[in-house]
Amino acid sequence: MKGRLEVATRRAWEILCHFLWPSTCPVCGRLGTVGCPTCLDGLLVGMQDRCLECGGGPFPCGIASHVSFIRTGTWHEGKARDVVHLAKYSGRRKLAFEMGKALARLYHEDRGSVLVPVPLHRDSLRPYNQAECLARGMATEWGATVLSGLEWTRSVHSQVGRNAFERRALPRGAFLWREVQVETPVLLVDDVFTTGTTLLRASEALSLAGVPLKGAYCWAMSPLETLSVQWRADAVHV
Repeated sequence: MKGRLEVATRRAWEILCHFLWPSTCPVCGRLGTVGCPTCLDGLLVGMQDRCLECGGGPFPCGIASHVSFIRTGTWHEGKARDVVHLAKYSGRRKLAFEMGKALARLYHEDRGSVLVPVPLHRDSLRPYNQAECLARGMATEWGATVLSGLEWTRSVHSQVGRNAFERRALPRGAFLWREVQVETPVLLVDDVFTTGTTLLRASEALSLAGVPLKGAYCWAMSPLETLSVQWRADAVHV
């Protein structure tokens, strides 16, 4: 009887929360929550570290100068992809925050770590940066600091819908560091890792500013088939 009463009370509280703060977990549909911690944790599987400088090869790669990793939580497919789209395109910034907390529960970084989110494109109409929301969620779990010091130096079209060849064409100098000098090796944060070119260009901006880089964290990694170059009919084949 007591157990049934507790369940009924919790359900009533969830319904009340849903009316006061309309939201549902995108995984299980639970009312009154932007995302259940257990549900978000369940989407993450842990992935092999990749080399940032190599653009996604195994880490460590064997090249002495390549010292920065890319660490992702899962594949960019199914429910894991759905929550990214909700966080980016449906105004659910709190969901991105909870996703960041889940990613930080999967991996460990020391207190005092410095997280640097990849900024929104200059022409983006989105009122918030989902990568920054991820970073702030991670910072809550780790006791880290978030520095939003990267800026785009030019207008660049959104990478969504572009194939791997077009994504890798992002030119050097695409980013500029405008924050204070940082001595602690920083960690870049973005939502999805595809070819790694955006992270590579961001790392180059940090290097030019004398900011040491430890690695990068992303919620998800695109499946390998999305990384292949999709040649157009009029493309030149070598």
